[in-house]
Amino acid sequence: KDSPTFLVRFLTAEEIQPTWRIQWRGKEYQITGLDPDYERRDLTTITAKVVS
Repeated sequence: KDSPTFLVRFLTAEEIQPTWRIQWRGKEYQITGLDPDYERRDLTTITAKVVS
């Protein structure tokens, strides 16, 4: 999938930055969107696209 959605725990050691890259299943992804759940404080939804 070239544009996956990642779900990560809300409370991480560092705040997720939109400039970070994601390595997953042998591919590198650029973050295109972050949606932290401030109400429930359990998950952050990250949208990304594969880097060519």
